[in-house]
Amino acid sequence: MSLSMQSGLRRRGHILTVASHVLAAATLALPLVAALRHPAGWFTTLLVTVVFGATALSPPIGLLALIISLPLTPALERFSAVPLLPAGLTEMLLLAFCSASWLRSDHASGASRSRLSGPALVLAAAVVTSAICEFSALAATLPQQPQSLELWRHVTADYWQTMGPFGMVHHALRWLAGLTVAVATERILRVRPLWWATTFRAWLLAGCLAGILTGLAVVKLLLRSPPTAMLFDVLESLRVSVLTVDVNAAGSYFALLLVAALVVGVRRRQWLTLAVAVPLLSLGFIAAQSRAAMAAVTAVVSGTIMLNLGRTGRAWRMVVSGLAAVLLLAGALYATSQSHVALTDATAVRLQMTRVGLQMTRHFPVFGVGVGDYVRMSRRWITPDMEVLRGFAPRGENAHNNFLQVMAELGIPALLVFIYMTGSVALLGWRRRSGPVVPEVEGLSLGIAAFLLSALFGHPLLVSQVGALFWLAMGIAASGAPPLPLRRSTSRYAVAAAVLFYVVSLLWRLS
Repeated sequence: MSLSMQSGLRRRGHILTVASHVLAAATLALPLVAALRHPAGWFTTLLVTVVFGATALSPPIGLLALIISLPLTPALERFSAVPLLPAGLTEMLLLAFCSASWLRSDHASGASRSRLSGPALVLAAAVVTSAICEFSALAATLPQQPQSLELWRHVTADYWQTMGPFGMVHHALRWLAGLTVAVATERILRVRPLWWATTFRAWLLAGCLAGILTGLAVVKLLLRSPPTAMLFDVLESLRVSVLTVDVNAAGSYFALLLVAALVVGVRRRQWLTLAVAVPLLSLGFIAAQSRAAMAAVTAVVSGTIMLNLGRTGRAWRMVVSGLAAVLLLAGALYATSQSHVALTDATAVRLQMTRVGLQMTRHFPVFGVGVGDYVRMSRRWITPDMEVLRGFAPRGENAHNNFLQVMAELGIPALLVFIYMTGSVALLGWRRRSGPVVPEVEGLSLGIAAFLLSALFGHPLLVSQVGALFWLAMGIAASGAPPLPLRRSTSRYAVAAAVLFYVVSLLWRLS
């Protein structure tokens, strides 16, 4: 091949890359038009503009601005001039960062060694094609109305006030924003490794800020309690979260942070982290009183201790650690018995929701029922014999298992890609065949493992504030891990084939 032909191919490839970046940036920025047309307040508009502008000018600074802003969004939404959808400001900030990061193509050089970009691209294809099919089905039910024009009006006008009939667009954009945050964070920090430690500290600091806000909320509730109430009884019955009304998701949020802080504090012998960050994060973790998060943290921490002790041949310490973990978990479950649904009822609901999710997957195994359509479709499979579930959620409910939710909504192939993407990062703290990892990466990966274990009994990724922290952790951990080999032609072909499969599937899914 001549030099002129090679130059021409490179030029075309560069043009296609720039065009794809501009298209992605425009897609993610489109709902921000609605935010500007109907601003929720000058401070909200200023914050979104700062995150977008900072990311466009300097991606690492924009990333820091996003991280520090996220814990404040629930409090700032209360001062909104117009009512917003839950987590509206959080999603505005995520979309602003994602759109600006796509406009900055200077970090694309890290794509060749990215751990996340391949599976993220496949998941994005699954989500987008699912949303297209759902929109097509909606348009078929209302043929007398031009649904494309209605969708444009919704996205550019009232996107942040109501979902309307376009819930699939909201859920798809949340998926795309989360995946973009993870990939963009990984690439930005790979290109600029000097920012890595600062970004990790900012991520941990943001969690501590959420812990402080939780502590203030607990004190406020205690002051409002009757003076005759016993302090222990009040604390035992309280479940507090300043991030979201889903306290189980808040438990997963603090589980991720707490494990990371513990590991870094012990490995680095950072007494300030152990004396300040760990107590603040523990406060938020305990206030949420999530049994699933408590079990996940206990399993990960005790498993890590026993694994390290096993390498030194101290078997008796492994036994003592295992017994201590069991006693700790039993005490935590007993302490939360006052503020929770009975464990038997909670278990029955999750078992019956598992049956519902498996029924949905049996009927739609490859592509699922549609992104964000789990609640509506679950009504079909809630049978009269599911008495507990019928009493708990007669009109349908989420799966209370994030993996089951992904499988039912997007299909078995998408679930496998999701497990590969998240599991490969979660295992960095245990399996080090590709090279040693620094304590911060080890802490992040173990925290992600605890988060994913808690997601077996809840759906934290459905909550935007919690999902944002998780996807940021994925990107930071992946960027700090040893890079993948440069020769990855086979995996690139597999990613291209998977994306092509989803795109071509529209030919028969829309017919």
